[in-house]
Amino acid sequence: MKPSPRAAGSPEAPPAANASATKRGDPAPAVEVRGVTKRFESVVALDDVSLTLAPGRFLTLLGPSGSGKSTLIRCLAGIEQVSAGTIALGGNVVADTARQLPPERRDLAMVFQDFALWPHMTAAQNVAFALRRRKTRGAQATRQAVTMLERVGLAGLRERYPHELSGGEQQRVALARALVASPELLLFDEPLSSLDANLRERLRIEIGTLVRETGASAVYITHDQGEAFALGDEVGVLAEGRLVQHGSPELIYRAPANPFVARFTGIAGGLTGRVVGFAEQPGGAGRRQAAGGTDRDRDRGEGSVRRAARDRERPDCGRGGGAGAAAPQRGAAVPSRRRGGAAAREDPRRRLPRPWL
Repeated sequence: MKPSPRAAGSPEAPPAANASATKRGDPAPAVEVRGVTKRFESVVALDDVSLTLAPGRFLTLLGPSGSGKSTLIRCLAGIEQVSAGTIALGGNVVADTARQLPPERRDLAMVFQDFALWPHMTAAQNVAFALRRRKTRGAQATRQAVTMLERVGLAGLRERYPHELSGGEQQRVALARALVASPELLLFDEPLSSLDANLRERLRIEIGTLVRETGASAVYITHDQGEAFALGDEVGVLAEGRLVQHGSPELIYRAPANPFVARFTGIAGGLTGRVVGFAEQPGGAGRRQAAGGTDRDRDRGEGSVRRAARDRERPDCGRGGGAGAAAPQRGAAVPSRRRGGAAAREDPRRRLPRPWL
């Protein structure tokens, strides 16, 4: 069967759209994903995903394990080939069913969860290695690598090997390696998930600051809701291979698209119920009462409220007596509540006034 134009990702369509955008003076999207599907035999990892990211924006993709986050970012990087749909970076189609541009030709860098540092290279050599594709070598590459290590706070550790660095230091080296070549797109594959909570918080701030200083676009995947909302200019929520909502953090939190988004982004305490009907209350305009209730039930409830208010005004009730009663001094004897009203000194640990029981 001949594939549809959308599934095949016609190579002529994107350039026409980009030419129109250039004529209007609008920059091409940093990332444009159109109808991307990825299958692993009978398993559908991505199901018709579409999204657009403007240049210089920071997108966090949030979702549980198995939602398709890592598969999507690997398709953006060129590690996986799409089964259907198209991916364009900077206005150029880099992946569809007929083509697959290799990762080294996509002008992007990726920070992995497990750091992926060369064990036989020092920190400075690992960072300088990323400059080879820019044809920068020798003393110039070393200077740029050391400068980037200074920005991430590791200038004094540039001669150490990965096994001589802590987990946080290794992740800083990986971040410096990604930034040193000034790519147009940065990809982060849950880079902080293996670190402790305090270190995660510090590196989260550093990543957000450094990425925005470079002006690069970024796609960051995580299953941590706090991380997604703290870092992202935009948040996308994935579930079972589908992008169920994409928007600003405020929109995702305040107007979730469905119950899954509401639960997964941290809104707790949802209630399930059914409205059985309403009946007009005869005595008051605009007052409504749930079907099945009676005036007697309402009066009984209002009477309970009035009685509680009277009890609070009694001089021998409440904390320290009524409204006009003086609070007892610390250490003073408190009258016993036993039958007969005889005064007795209480245990010193119980001298504070207590509510009437």
